[in-house]
Amino acid sequence: MKKLLIGAAICILAATGSASAGPKATTISLDNVCDVLTIARNKILKTAVVLKEDNPECEGLYGAGFIGKVKTFGNVAVIGLRGGLVADEEYVLKLSYPFVTGGSYILYGTADGVNLIGFAGGTYTVNGAPVRGAKPVTAQTQ
Repeated sequence: MKKLLIGAAICILAATGSASAGPKATTISLDNVCDVLTIARNKILKTAVVLKEDNPECEGLYGAGFIGKVKTFGNVAVIGLRGGLVADEEYVLKLSYPFVTGGSYILYGTADGVNLIGFAGGTYTVNGAPVRGAKPVTAQTQ
C-alpha cells in the first residue's frame, strides 16, 4: 500500500511538472513593422500552433493554424488570425518553415469572406532584434 501511494505521488508530480512547462515557443518579429508574435506548438496535435501578439503597443493579433507542406508554398506555417486594426477583417498569415531569421511571410486578409487579398509581406527575425518599424503589419493596407 505504501509503495502504491509513493508511486501515485511520483506520477502526480511528474504530470504537474510537465504540464506547467508548456510547449516550447518561438518569438518571431516581422521586419519593418511593430508586430512581435509568439508561436507555440501544440503537444497533442504536433503540427498545430497557436499565435499571440506580444507587443502591447501594436495590434493584438491572435490565432491558430498548422505547419505542413502546401503544394504552391512548400513547407509553411499557415495561421488564421483575429485582431488588428479593422474589426471585421479576418487574416491568414503564411510563414516559411522551419522558422529561421530571414524567412519570409505573407499576410492575406478578407473583409467579406469571399475575396482573399495578399496585402503585406516581407522577412522575419527569430528570437532576435529585428529591423523595427512603427506601423503594424495590417496598417500596410490603409
